Amino acid sequence: DLPPVLVNRRFVLCLGRRDAGKGIDRLAAAFQTFRQSQLSTDLLLVLAGPGEQCYTDRAQGIVDLGLVSEVEKAALLQCCLALCQPSVNESFSRVLFEAWACGKPVIAHRECLATAMAVQASGGGWIAGTEHEWAAHIARIDTGNTGEMAVVGAKGRDYAREMADWERVMVRYESLLGLSTETKSSLPSVGKTKTIHQLLPSFAYGDAISNEAIRIRDWLRTAG
Repeated sequence: DLPPVLVNRRFVLCLGRRDAGKGIDRLAAAFQTFRQSQLSTDLLLVLAGPGEQCYTDRAQGIVDLGLVSEVEKAALLQCCLALCQPSVNESFSRVLFEAWACGKPVIAHRECLATAMAVQASGGGWIAGTEHEWAAHIARIDTGNTGEMAVVGAKGRDYAREMADWERVMVRYESLLGLSTETKSSLPSVGKTKTIHQLLPSFAYGDAISNEAIRIRDWLRTAG
């Protein structure tokens, strides 16, 4: 389900909102720097996601697909060489873990704590700050052998399985909260539960996560 322009083409991928606030301008500039140093390359930068500005520049090898379907998104993740996450404004990057689930290496921004720490902990990619660092990592992906890229992507996949798998996450929560098999068996059944506690590390009105917590609270109260 790849768009015709990408069939049999090599490309790195950036998924998410396409605007300067998410670092797309920086990534496009870094890709141009890479292309200037590798004049014979056929590697493309593919952007996909919502946004008003179009970044397509065929001369520089940049293809902006705009908003894509989930089927197209899955195909892009399966066929890309790597994922680029240039945003510094992430509390958790779902696309990072989606790329790792497909065994793809990633590049993340050094100044984004959430993504940089995940990349460093997993070994599933590289972090970059300056335009030239981004260009160097893209060049590494362009010229690297498939075996090396597969090893890096596999590290990310293993990390995602451990850190983003629902069952494993819930086991760790239960351990942290002291919910052993014995204590869980003594808890009331779901149908008899009268109290649910929401836990947040911080709270601020207007913050997206805090607003979501309020909506969840209101829904739970409506449900009784």
